[in-house]
Amino acid sequence: MNKLVILFCISGCTYDKKDFDFNTKDLRPVSSFKEGDTIYFEGPSGDLDTIMIYKIDSIQKRSWGAFMAPAAENHLFVAIKHLPNHILWTYTVTEGSTFDTKVYYQNLITVTKRPQTKEVSYSIAFKDFSASNGKNGTLGAIRKDTVIVNRKNITNFYEIESDQPQSKSDLGCMETIYWTDNEGLMAYKNKRGDWWTKISKR
Repeated sequence: MNKLVILFCISGCTYDKKDFDFNTKDLRPVSSFKEGDTIYFEGPSGDLDTIMIYKIDSIQKRSWGAFMAPAAENHLFVAIKHLPNHILWTYTVTEGSTFDTKVYYQNLITVTKRPQTKEVSYSIAFKDFSASNGKNGTLGAIRKDTVIVNRKNITNFYEIESDQPQSKSDLGCMETIYWTDNEGLMAYKNKRGDWWTKISKR
């Protein structure tokens, strides 16, 4: 009996490094982002949405969970600021003893790797849009065809639908995004059918 308990602890408290660390394939959907980059999206009437890549960072929990304890996880996230009002789509936390307030910016994409299940998952948040692909190791089914959105050709892209319940009357809610491994977020559409597409810096 003791041998079984010891064996369980050894097998349950370790994992292969390759199952914890991100590889090139895992990071393909975030490979185009660099801290400090400013990205512009043009709407149907020429209006612009602007974001800045604020931070690319990781949070790692390396210890393997035992019994009810949380298991090891590796998270990488790309945080963005919406410009010119960088407080949009943020939340704040005030520390109880010092009353210092910290602003947390929206994570455009988060990559999560769990060595215990050997799975990689992705979640996306942009304005009121959010989606998680589950655990299939990609952003979702990729479309190989070419679409033209606001006079821009987009091919080999992921078409991702929001997984958040939305009011049928709120036509401004974002419901669909297009994403590519080479350029990240390429286009997004609200319930009204208005599209914004990524454009070169002016």
